[in-house]
Amino acid sequence: MLLIGTGGPLITHRGRKRHAAIVKRCRVRQERAEILALLNTVPALTDERDLLATLAPDDGRRLAPSGSRTGTRHWETYVSASRAAAHWHQAAARNWKCSERELATQALGGSKQWTDASKLAFAAVIGMPFSHAAYTTDTGLRMTGPAEWHRQGLVADLAKAEPFIELPGRAAADQG
Repeated sequence: MLLIGTGGPLITHRGRKRHAAIVKRCRVRQERAEILALLNTVPALTDERDLLATLAPDDGRRLAPSGSRTGTRHWETYVSASRAAAHWHQAAARNWKCSERELATQALGGSKQWTDASKLAFAAVIGMPFSHAAYTTDTGLRMTGPAEWHRQGLVADLAKAEPFIELPGRAAADQG
């Protein structure tokens, strides 16, 4: 298929694919440079920085360096874990414990960007379980009505609550 743009270049299907591949390689190089610069600021992650620096500069593959503490070869997971670990170490140096959403917003660009794989890779890089590294805020469930919540005895009697009672959302969902 041949596309002719008015006043522009001729673009073929093959040319479009080649352009997309070039753009993809450039993005990988740019992401690597950003991560290297971020990892340079954290002395605890020098081994990860050195592994990333050993990759050939012209290598445009989206693969994490082998031997990484993240334990993954998936590029997006590696990037998420590395960025989060760098931000976590910077916060820990200031004696600050981040929330799960705060860390995701600062490191990953959004409060809901965590995946299970990136959480596991992040925990492997920093050497502690995710639940110890970042705290998770609990969303309250506001409830009314004739009901009772029991956990080793009566915890909440919703019939007596005016105007409502707020229960911890995770505990209520996990433990009934």
